Amino acid sequence: MELTLEFVREAVDIFDRMLGVRLAERPASAANLPGEDFEVSAIVAITGPCPGRLVLSFTERGACDMVSKMLGQPHADVDAEVMDGVEEMANIVAGNGCRHLEEKGFREVATSVPHIMIGQRRRGGRSEDRASAVSRCFESDLGIIRVEVELNAACAA
Repeated sequence: MELTLEFVREAVDIFDRMLGVRLAERPASAANLPGEDFEVSAIVAITGPCPGRLVLSFTERGACDMVSKMLGQPHADVDAEVMDGVEEMANIVAGNGCRHLEEKGFREVATSVPHIMIGQRRRGGRSEDRASAVSRCFESDLGIIRVEVELNAACAA
C-alpha cells in the first residue's frame, strides 16, 4: 500500500508546484457523492516488474480549468488541447510515482502513453494480481479530482 500512496502524494505535490492548486483530500465517506461525474479520465499503464495503472479523473470543467492554468489561456470545452494537457499531467504524475518504484529496487519500470476516456467512467473490479489499490478524491479550485492507483500486490508492500 505504501508505494501506491506515493503516487497519490506525487499528484498532490505536482498540482501544488506546477499549478498552485491545493488538493484537499475528502474523507472516505464523501469520496464519491451521488451526482458527481468524472467525465474526463487519463489512464497510464505501468509496466515492467511492478505492473499496474494510474488514473486521474476530472469533471469536464475541472479538466478545462486545469489546462487553462497550465497553458495560460482559457479553454471552455474539452478539445484536443485539453485532452493533451490531461494526458500530460497523468504522465508527469505516473513518471514521478515510478521513481519511487525504482528507488525500492524495481528496475526497468516504464509507463504507457496515456489514454483518455471521455464520459462517465465506470471502474471495473481489481484483478487478482493487482490487489493493492487506492482511490482518493480531492477538493480543489479545479473541482473534484480523483486519483486511483493499482499495483501488483507483490510490489505494493
